[in-house]
Amino acid sequence: MRPRNDLALNAWALVASARREWRVARRYPDVLISAVVWPAVNPIVFVYQAHAFTGDGTASGAGGLLPSTTAQLAVFLYLGWLVAAWFGLLLTESSASLAGQRVQGSLETTLLAPATRLTLLFGTAPVLIATGVLSYLAVMLSLVLGFGAHIPLSSVLAGGAVLVLAGPALAAIAAVTGTTTLFMRRSGGLVDIARAVSVAFCGFTAPMAILPDWAERIGRVLPPTWTVDALRDAVFGTPSQPDWPRLALLLSGTFLGLVLLARAAFAVGEHRGRRAGTLGGM
Repeated sequence: MRPRNDLALNAWALVASARREWRVARRYPDVLISAVVWPAVNPIVFVYQAHAFTGDGTASGAGGLLPSTTAQLAVFLYLGWLVAAWFGLLLTESSASLAGQRVQGSLETTLLAPATRLTLLFGTAPVLIATGVLSYLAVMLSLVLGFGAHIPLSSVLAGGAVLVLAGPALAAIAAVTGTTTLFMRRSGGLVDIARAVSVAFCGFTAPMAILPDWAERIGRVLPPTWTVDALRDAVFGTPSQPDWPRLALLLSGTFLGLVLLARAAFAVGEHRGRRAGTLGGM
C-alpha cells in the first residue's frame, strides 16, 4: 500500500474513533460534567480562603475568621476536609452500589426478595459512617502528633458524637442521589454536582462569614454545613458548645424527610425500569 493511501486510511480511522468516543461521552456525560463543574468550583475554595487570610485571624469555630496559629489553622482545615471527603465518599459509594448491581444483573434478583427497598439504599451506610469515624480519629492523631494541637479528650469525643449524629442525614442525601441510577445511565455527573455544591457553599476551607450573602444563605440550609460547624464548635470550644438539641432536631428531621423522598424516588425508578426492561443493565 502506498504511503499516501495508508495515511488517508489512518486519518479516516482516527476520525471514526473520535466520533465513536464523542457518542460515548454524550451517552455517559460524567467526564463532560466534571470538566465544567470542578474548574469552576475549585478556584472558589481558594479565593474564599485567601480572603479569610486577609483579616485578623482569631481562633474560631463556625463563625469567625481563620485561626491565627498553625495548629489552630490545621484543626480548622483538617476538620473541613474530613467532612468534605466523607460526604464525597457517601455520595460516590451509594450511587456505585446501585449502579454496580444494575450492571451485574443482581438488582432484579434483589428486588424479588421480600426485604424493604431501604436495604438497597442504605446497605452501605453503616460501614461508611464507621469509616468516617475512623477517618476522624486518624485526623485527630495527625493534629495532635503532627501539629501539636491541644485537643481535650472530651472535645474529641464530642466531635465523634457529631459525626455519628450527622451520618444518617448525610447518608440519606447520598441515597436520594443514588436513586438517580434508576433513571440515568450513570449518575456520576449528578454526584459531582452535589459534591461541588457542598465544597463551594458549606465552609469546608473558609469561614461562612466571608462568603457572599447569597452564598452564605445557601450554605446555612445544607446539612454538611451543620455538620462541620458543630464539629468545629466541639473541638475549638467545649463539648457543650454545639447546640445539641437544635442539631439533633435538624439532622433527624432531614434524615426522615430524605428517607421518604428516597423511597418514593426508588419506587418510581423501579416501576419505570420494570416497564422499560432497564433494571438489568446500563
